[in-house]
Amino acid sequence: CARLVVEDKPFPWNRVPGGVVYLQGIHACNATLVSKHARKEKRIPLHVNEASIVTATGRRESFGTSRVTIARLPPTPVAEVARAVDNEEVRVLLQGASELPSEVTLESITWFGQRVDVLRRVPLQPVACSRMLCKETFPLRLSIDDVDRSHSFVEGRALKAELGGAIVVRLGDGVRQIVRVLGPRATPAGPVERLRAHVRPIVVRAQRGGVPAIGATDAGAVVAFRAEMAAAAAIWAQCGVSFGDPRTLDVKVVDPPQPHMIAVGDASGAHASGGHFVALIDQRRIDVPISFGSLPSDVAHRIGMTIEKEGFVVTLSPNARMAAAANASVDVLVQRKDGQAAIVETTHDAPLCSDPTMGIQIGAVDLLDGLDHFSDVDAMTGTLEERALLKALDDGDPRTIEVVVVPQFAGGGRIGESFIASDRSSLRGMVLVDRGGVRSRRSSHTLAHELGHVLLDMPGHPDDYGLDTPSQLMDSDASDASAFGPRRLSLDECARMIRQSGPKAPVPLLEPWPVGPVPVDEPLPTIVH
Repeated sequence: CARLVVEDKPFPWNRVPGGVVYLQGIHACNATLVSKHARKEKRIPLHVNEASIVTATGRRESFGTSRVTIARLPPTPVAEVARAVDNEEVRVLLQGASELPSEVTLESITWFGQRVDVLRRVPLQPVACSRMLCKETFPLRLSIDDVDRSHSFVEGRALKAELGGAIVVRLGDGVRQIVRVLGPRATPAGPVERLRAHVRPIVVRAQRGGVPAIGATDAGAVVAFRAEMAAAAAIWAQCGVSFGDPRTLDVKVVDPPQPHMIAVGDASGAHASGGHFVALIDQRRIDVPISFGSLPSDVAHRIGMTIEKEGFVVTLSPNARMAAAANASVDVLVQRKDGQAAIVETTHDAPLCSDPTMGIQIGAVDLLDGLDHFSDVDAMTGTLEERALLKALDDGDPRTIEVVVVPQFAGGGRIGESFIASDRSSLRGMVLVDRGGVRSRRSSHTLAHELGHVLLDMPGHPDDYGLDTPSQLMDSDASDASAFGPRRLSLDECARMIRQSGPKAPVPLLEPWPVGPVPVDEPLPTIVH
């Protein structure tokens, strides 16, 4: 029921070396350790207590092979836990052949060993057990935050935890067992350990050289954004998703982009009637004739070729065709050869476009009056101002998620938006949140919600076509700062996330992030010969 360990490897009992060896219990028992040295015999009583995890289904698992997961259900009274569907609460079971302690201490730590939470003096209650003495705790719940942890339904049995970290079971002052905090044990798409999404955090200033959208200063913006990402990560830990170490997120604080985009065929997408496009690109005059009957894509191609001949770098960025439009619009993005955006302006002696049907506009970003946001009509393409902003910030990698914080949306009533792959737009994997969305974190979890649209590749909301469930993160209109607010993810949603964005998806936004050993402060007990 026990073994000797030397340099992290089992060692035969009949060849015990001198010096320090470790004694490791394997399973519960009472035994006697006989030590013979220099013809002297010493008997050492050995009492091994065994700790294991009991799942909600009653299955008993060892600490080494088991996992605990973040609770996905709202707080439930202990009397109703056994009847709850999709329940992830577990109990700690102690077995031994002699007297067992009456309480244990549970500690939650991060994957790098920092303490998250501690639950002291958790009572152990006797339970029936064959040939052994057994005691177990009440059902224990791993919570996403302090709001969930402190609810009266789970008082004394809830512990705040972090994905990838561990729960340490302590008896007295020593470390006894460690179990990892991972994703769901089972979903319709399989189990999840830990997945990582790569985000590019960007905070935009209200104007060039002005204050950032959040945090008042550049340093404050970094701190505020990291806190916001940590809160979103706590929510998505329910599905085994992390956004990396929030302490080291590379948050960029940037100015709004200067006008660098030419939108051809914006809104209507009509055929050309004939005319000219005239503009200044870094003060160089560009004059492009527009032929009768041309499509927006043809005109954009001619404009792009003409600008390239002047020594600029041009990218043609097609948009999804809006339902009422004749054809899809195309954005022409202009850069200098050093990668900086060129400045596109109108001339003083000619209109930007003299063609009466070929709508051409310069994409300009002015955040002082709020960012123009999309409606149902242009949700697939985004507004001209949104495209001018986001296409300037896009890194071109479809596997990363740009998360952009702006001061505010125009008109009020909007605090977050997302652009997803199924909308067929050139804007994909992008999230917009304004200052109001950050402030409403506790009640609406705006950033986590908008990330959900991207990870689930879901343009709508479950309550748009089904039951209204205000406790679900993806509910369209819930706002509640309590533990019953919009903060839960179901196993079906976790499965959709894996299928749409997981490692085997066409565009994998999520990649496996294996867990390593967790550093623990106390050493294993030793025996000295």
